[in-house]
Amino acid sequence: MVFAKLDRLTRNVDLLRSLVASDVDLVFCDLPSVPPGPMGKVLLTQMASVAELEAGLIGERTKKALAATKARSEARQPQRCSCSPWEADRQC
Repeated sequence: MVFAKLDRLTRNVDLLRSLVASDVDLVFCDLPSVPPGPMGKVLLTQMASVAELEAGLIGERTKKALAATKARSEARQPQRCSCSPWEADRQC
């Protein structure tokens, strides 16, 4: 199987380990060459671990940014006027 990048295949180490254990030939265009045997397995596992970490960090940053945006938008919302539209001369 040929993949453009390792992180496009999976960001889950367990899935990658199962593919490597099934003796499927894996080729990644972003890695020069993956040696066969235990060295290749270690290399792929480490790369997948970094990709999994990266995905987790991106998720954390996204959640924090969404929470901050929500807090800012709630703080900026103007108070709704309880006046009816027919009371134009009245200040709210």
